[in-house]
Amino acid sequence: MEKTTLTLGMKFETGEGKAKTISIQPCKPNLTAGEVESAMDAFISSDIFAWNPTDKLGASIVERKTTTLL
Repeated sequence: MEKTTLTLGMKFETGEGKAKTISIQPCKPNLTAGEVESAMDAFISSDIFAWNPTDKLGASIVERKTTTLL
């Protein structure tokens, strides 16, 4: 049996100048760049994270296939 999992990775710059990635699983398979950018803007403007995201560095969807043998 084969299972496919999609994970959205959003990479931010922190207030300390470091990179921080948030991974969300599962994500929709048909996300657009605009939708992800809007979500990232919401994370930045929310001011709820202790690590203080200040800028968007990138985003990607990772597709992982798992095959169960037994």
